[in-house]
Amino acid sequence: MNLTTVVQHGSLAINLARIKNIRIHTISDHQYELVFEFTGRAEYCQHPATLVWEKEIIYEETRISYESFEMADAYLRDWVESWKDFNLQP
Repeated sequence: MNLTTVVQHGSLAINLARIKNIRIHTISDHQYELVFEFTGRAEYCQHPATLVWEKEIIYEETRISYESFEMADAYLRDWVESWKDFNLQP
């Protein structure tokens, strides 16, 4: 089992243990987003009407904008390499 590893690249810090997917999303010809999708985390909430505690799975993502596809792709490659290195740890 991998331990929590937070990696910082520029102004972005990501916990590599929680990454589910990394992809590029095209918004327009001059705007692209690098999207990090994370595995779900459980959170317990008390239902206001019944007062019963219910388990809810929260799925989060982080998006970073870039003005060129080349820049988004370069960052994607860096993050994927870090993620691969993390997953290959014993």
